[in-house]
Amino acid sequence: MMLDALQKVMSDQDGKLLEGMFVDNYRIVALLGRGGFAEVYRADGPNGEAVAIKILHKLDDKSRARFARESEILSQIKHRNIPRLMSFGSCGNRPYMVTELLKGYELPSSDRAIAKFLAEIISAVEELHRHGFIHRDIKPSNILSRDDGTPVLIDFGLATPISTEQRNREDLSIEAGKRVGVGTPGYSAPEQFTSGDATEASDIHALGMLINECFRGNPPANWSHLVERSTCSIKSRRYQSIKEIMAAIGDASDTRPMAALVAELLSIPLLVASLLGFVFSGGHKCGICVFLSAVEFGLRKRKNWARCCMIAMGIFWLVSVPMLVVSGGVDVLNGIVIYLIYIVSHSIPAILLLTPRVRRWFKTAIS
Repeated sequence: MMLDALQKVMSDQDGKLLEGMFVDNYRIVALLGRGGFAEVYRADGPNGEAVAIKILHKLDDKSRARFARESEILSQIKHRNIPRLMSFGSCGNRPYMVTELLKGYELPSSDRAIAKFLAEIISAVEELHRHGFIHRDIKPSNILSRDDGTPVLIDFGLATPISTEQRNREDLSIEAGKRVGVGTPGYSAPEQFTSGDATEASDIHALGMLINECFRGNPPANWSHLVERSTCSIKSRRYQSIKEIMAAIGDASDTRPMAALVAELLSIPLLVASLLGFVFSGGHKCGICVFLSAVEFGLRKRKNWARCCMIAMGIFWLVSVPMLVVSGGVDVLNGIVIYLIYIVSHSIPAILLLTPRVRRWFKTAIS
């Protein structure tokens, strides 16, 4: 179709492309959505492959600059959770970009699924930050997926450089006598609408709102502190880096009972103590060593039967010492010493396990 005819049809349809029209070598199939300054179409490529075409309809200088920046970002960043840019150019006076075709994504609801989903999205945000940009518009509608279920963060139209020297100060404007910033109310950080001074912490605010949305606004106790800190209106009180919020997500997503963690932590000293006791008492049989090794292996694999063995062995030690004292096999002083050793060697690790940093280290060690 000739360019003048194309422009005439577009004008007749309020700027929308019609099915069967071509943008370079891409045949328009359907309109997928229309935003504040661009439209997204499904199209067929030269070889019949399905693609998405995003084409600008708001043609002022600021919109053109944002569209060009989005094309630049997608051309620079190659990441599994960021759309693949295939082509970009101009249709008449309207710039466009061609990306892979994605489908809708439904937010997960279980702790582990949420943690896995967030790890992927946050990985994309971290890569964006590493390239020197802030997204500024992270929200559920800007997350789509591939056919294999991989979540993909889209719409980098509001992305801006992290460096304050490069940042466009026109992001804050005056409309109807009020200051107007950029972003989506309810997700974007307050500073985006007040001072326009967005930082990495602004994206962390949006991630906190995204987590809250996954739990339908009612996060459980192990997630609530993370959401509260991430979405704090005071920027300096939020997590200040992607690594910080990822570590907090690792703690929040640990749904195993504390008793299981304690049992695993205490497995090595208890097994060593048991082995030494049997050896020095003359019971140095191969079967005992094999049994203890099997129990420790089961604990590392998080098997219930191994945890039951641990409980049984702990009860044995707690009951046997008083019995030995009563029967005269061990005097009272030695019995007290044994109990003190047992309590100190097991309660201190259990208390340390309550701290997030130790728990994180231990979870990594036993995985």
